Amino acid sequence: MILPIDPTNKLSFKRFIKDGDLIIVYERHDTMKAVKVSKDGVLQNRFGSFKHSE
Repeated sequence: MILPIDPTNKLSFKRFIKDGDLIIVYERHDTMKAVKVSKDGVLQNRFGSFKHSE
């Protein structure tokens, strides 16, 4: 899955993830997934369900 990136946004290294951020989830050392964070979103994988709000 490829998500569009806004070229007007500059890279930043914030300590807190907020609604609308694109993050990379490392499920294993060889498996990554791009996730766009949303207030009511949930990441589900074989390790469980993870609410974006937590």
